[in-house]
Amino acid sequence: QIREAVEEELLMCHTKQYVDVMRSTQTMTESELQTLSERYDSVYIHPESFGVCVSAVGSVLQLVDMVMKSELRNGFAVIRPPGHHAQANEANGFCLFNNVAIAARYAQSRHAVRRVLIVDWDVHHGQGIQYQFQEDPSVLYFSVHRYEQGSFWPHLSESDCQFVGSGRAQGKNINLPWNKTEMTDADYIAAFQQLLLPVAYEGGYNLQSTAASAAACVRALLGGACPPLTPPTAPSDSALRSISQTASALYPHWASLQ
Repeated sequence: QIREAVEEELLMCHTKQYVDVMRSTQTMTESELQTLSERYDSVYIHPESFGVCVSAVGSVLQLVDMVMKSELRNGFAVIRPPGHHAQANEANGFCLFNNVAIAARYAQSRHAVRRVLIVDWDVHHGQGIQYQFQEDPSVLYFSVHRYEQGSFWPHLSESDCQFVGSGRAQGKNINLPWNKTEMTDADYIAAFQQLLLPVAYEGGYNLQSTAASAAACVRALLGGACPPLTPPTAPSDSALRSISQTASALYPHWASLQ
């Protein structure tokens, strides 16, 4: 039985004013909803959006509770809408509330978790998560995403590898931007082996591919065999350049990359 997130939980990552605006959409007319949606980038709001979104957030928090209480070893939250583009006071990219960012804050406040790793392999950069934690050294955010020198949405310079966090959180924001399309399994394996695993161990949608990748994740979580890799089995030159540039940006902040 899923539960809805309460306001206190939403306020972990969003402003009171923004939460109030989203709540008010439940009684808005179609014209008012369209006007509000047009204030944001790539957002569509329906009278039922708020209820669906707080249920999605609540479901993720339930999963956090079950894992932290050792009722589950791991879990996969099958929820919509997504959340990683949502910002403190702004909906963005079909995201209204930042599910994963709220879950990280919830784990820290409710379960006394000291450090959180967020791995984001969506095709788009999750700038909402980056903005939320870019000055927080307790959360390490790793995003591998299509970038194409900034020509791919959300068209942000801060999606590039040079943005590594600020203040005490320098090195805790890792962007690995792909600058070409059709990246392979070998490219992703190289990225994980050369960037993600060294730092982690330191201490527009395609329904078919989304469903297949989700099913593969769940099978692996349940102990099933990973699918065999298909050629090519070596990373592309473009992938190696992106990995090298990201590693260079992170070099001063991670002994494991030196």
